[in-house]
Amino acid sequence: MRVFVSHAAEQRGEADRLAIALRARHHTVFLDADDLPPGGDYQSRIQQAIDDCDLFCFLISPQSIATGRFPLSELGLVRRRWPDPTGRVVPIMVTKVPIDSVPAYLRAVSILEPQGDLVADSVAGIEALRPRPLWRSPRVRAAAGLVLAVVVAGLTYLGIRSRGTADQAASEPSTASREPNDQSGLRIRAGTMEQTVKGFAAHLREVGFRSATDAVTVYLYSAQMPLPADLQQPSDAVNAFYHDKTLYLHSSLSGDSSVLLREYTHFVLAESVGSSAVGDSDIESGMADYLPASFLESPLIGEGLGRLFNVQTTYIRRLDQVTSYTAVEDEPHARGEVWSAALWACRQIVGQQAVDQAAVSAWTSVMTWPLRPDAAARFGASLAGVAAPVGGCLATEMDRRHLPHARAPGR
Repeated sequence: MRVFVSHAAEQRGEADRLAIALRARHHTVFLDADDLPPGGDYQSRIQQAIDDCDLFCFLISPQSIATGRFPLSELGLVRRRWPDPTGRVVPIMVTKVPIDSVPAYLRAVSILEPQGDLVADSVAGIEALRPRPLWRSPRVRAAAGLVLAVVVAGLTYLGIRSRGTADQAASEPSTASREPNDQSGLRIRAGTMEQTVKGFAAHLREVGFRSATDAVTVYLYSAQMPLPADLQQPSDAVNAFYHDKTLYLHSSLSGDSSVLLREYTHFVLAESVGSSAVGDSDIESGMADYLPASFLESPLIGEGLGRLFNVQTTYIRRLDQVTSYTAVEDEPHARGEVWSAALWACRQIVGQQAVDQAAVSAWTSVMTWPLRPDAAARFGASLAGVAAPVGGCLATEMDRRHLPHARAPGR
């Protein structure tokens, strides 16, 4: 992404460190001291940089929000470009100031208040707004008779595969998912899927995610209907991601709504915590599996899409099985599936609404960013602590799968 870092001169050191960290992650960073040549037309160069950027990062300090300082002028230019700052502006509290002294435009979005290292936490917040892939390049592994698609570290998009046959599989959608690829057909299907997202968002609000929005557009893309150029992503990559109130989905994935809803769930979960980095946890992956499966009343994730992900089943993952947490690979998708299977088992016993509410309540009460080392145990303890019969059922199913749920100190 192209990131504009706005800061007061007093925060030059912090801005420099942030710019270095972002460039190391392959972002293009505009920093006035680096990018404004002596004697140049500062105003027009800054205007052009703001017009060109994908993200505006504002370092909040007493100096940057002081009347007459240049960061407020930059903020005015940004506000004219993006009246709604959502997904475009990242305010970072570098030096604590009273919240009511922060410009209202910045308060319209979540303000990042680093709890640990300023740069590390800020980069995580900025990365949350990068268009993210649905699943990274998969490798095949067997666990209790189930073949799982799991993350291969360092590979970013589904078009980058670790196995020679995967490129062919990605370019040749399975019969179950292959449909006409004309633009009018894609738009009709996108409209239908938007209604599914709206229904799912309403359900999430009902079970506890009060801020789940249904103001989301679905964009089905293909070679015939490519992605917008400003996303800088290949339209032939089989992928799904959320960006700027839009769910982008490759047309070959549109045969199963669980893929779309899983990506939307990632957004809701990350939004509730304030960082997409929480997606590296097995709890988040389990919730992203369970909630769409529960809403759609099917334990299968990606039914009919297995071939696209180079697995030997028609589906990508399934929840109606018993696998030990300690027996699977220590990897978010594999361990997340164990969490989702425990939730699914109790859903079948005590009902959807009760288990969905218990899962959302545990997430909102326990999950924070950065994650605590005992987050999994606290999440399990919260599930087990729900009133009978739900808590008892969840404790039993977690025991069957050796999931952590010892009550953590202080709860």
